[in-house]
Amino acid sequence: MIKIKKSITINATSTTEDGKTIATFYASISGDGAGTNTSMNVADQELYEVNKSIVREDKAAFDKFVYEVEDDNN
Repeated sequence: MIKIKKSITINATSTTEDGKTIATFYASISGDGAGTNTSMNVADQELYEVNKSIVREDKAAFDKFVYEVEDDNN
């Protein structure tokens, strides 16, 4: 017998204007309604300290997108 589970993964990167990675975001949405896991990883702490407001805006946009995918997936 085989059990197949579907999940959706979403990845995003918060970068500086010149393309340097500040942080990455990850979400995994289970297809069976068991839940969603999200995480953020700061790639460069110095860049993060200087660009906190940008990263936080990007994180809010990422979260909004994840919520929309969750809602569409139900």
